[in-house]
Amino acid sequence: MIKINVPIIIPVILLPTLYLYSLLIAVATSIVASVPSLISITRIRPMEVLRIE
Repeated sequence: MIKINVPIIIPVILLPTLYLYSLLIAVATSIVASVPSLISITRIRPMEVLRIE
């Protein structure tokens, strides 16, 4: 193996709007992902859940 001692510099720009956009994307993704399970849960009648066999 050949080692090259060259530092790699990656510039990173941290803006407050990027934090807001990433938070909004995370919230929207979690809401969209939970919709199918919420729909299936609302179709179950409470008596079916509470019934003991």
